[in-house]
Amino acid sequence: MNNVKLILLSLLLATIGLNASAYDFQADGFFFKILSLDDLTCSVTKGNINDAKYSGDVVIPSSVDYKGHTLKVVAIDENAFYQCKDLTGVTIPESVTSIGNSAFSTCTSLTEITIPATVKSFGSSVFSGSKNLGTVNLPEGMTTITKHMFSTCTSLAKAPLPSTITKIDDYAFSFCENIDAIAFSNKVKTIGQGAFYSCTGLKSLSLPATLHTIGAFGFTACSALDSVTVGNNSQLSYLLGESVKFQKLTIGNDFANDSIISSVNTSKMADNNKLAQITVNSEKKLEWQGAESDFSKTQYTDLKVTVPAVNLDWYKNASVWKKFWGLNGMASGIKGVTVDHSTARADAIYDLQGHKLNAPLPGINIINGRKVIVK
Repeated sequence: MNNVKLILLSLLLATIGLNASAYDFQADGFFFKILSLDDLTCSVTKGNINDAKYSGDVVIPSSVDYKGHTLKVVAIDENAFYQCKDLTGVTIPESVTSIGNSAFSTCTSLTEITIPATVKSFGSSVFSGSKNLGTVNLPEGMTTITKHMFSTCTSLAKAPLPSTITKIDDYAFSFCENIDAIAFSNKVKTIGQGAFYSCTGLKSLSLPATLHTIGAFGFTACSALDSVTVGNNSQLSYLLGESVKFQKLTIGNDFANDSIISSVNTSKMADNNKLAQITVNSEKKLEWQGAESDFSKTQYTDLKVTVPAVNLDWYKNASVWKKFWGLNGMASGIKGVTVDHSTARADAIYDLQGHKLNAPLPGINIINGRKVIVK
């Protein structure tokens, strides 16, 4: 008898769950949930399981009338447009300040979207699986690309990164196979675990000086990756995430640290069987803090390792570096400088390769015939 009661109670609860509505009211072709009766605010949300999904080009209203009151639309709920496979366009009003988890996930017909500057809060996986989404305009002022935000958005050719971004969270752009370039701003400090995992179209990386941390697997399985440049004044303690393979590593002028730590966790450069060239432009004497086993025997015999000529003797005696058979010194691109003081001008500026510059760049410049370090 007790078992029968439990079965009946379970059926009753299931029936109540099925009858519970995902929204409070419906108006103007949208489903809404009341957020505050005092502030008269509401959010766009999803319909019930048997309700039609959003489709076509939709324009979310900034306010909506309900039972004699006007409510302001301030949020897009989690899963609000989830799997709306016939949704082709969305206009979001400036009244919206937050977008929830998976709000536009798996909207496979959505090709473009613009997020207004008023949106300050983003959930995870907001656009994940929207495979035809090719253009995303994110607002300046945004600081974080959230977890899985664009995962498997396979039509993205460029990673949408406002200049204010400081953190790219875990797996944010994973499996975005058409991204071929990433323009990091000079504010990015953290790249999370697997952030660009399996971005198979990515060919080169230039990591900004502000970057402190790259999580494990940050650029793993980026099979087209050829070159990695660590920028001037870099703050990195670890070079890259695990199992990242590329052909050329370049370390910029004035590397901020006095040492390079080889890897994240147990990953080693020896795992990178594509690596053929390391170039150190920094005139600092950079100690390799990993073990000799970080590189394979083949890498020690075959790699071309180029360092500033002024420090070549030091590298020939330094731990790890001294084992490279291809270790060689790089002289300045300018073999000699002759200054005609009668015509010399303060704006005669060149880089180390002898190219004339309009203004000094961070690092070493030739200004009026003298080598000058600009920080």
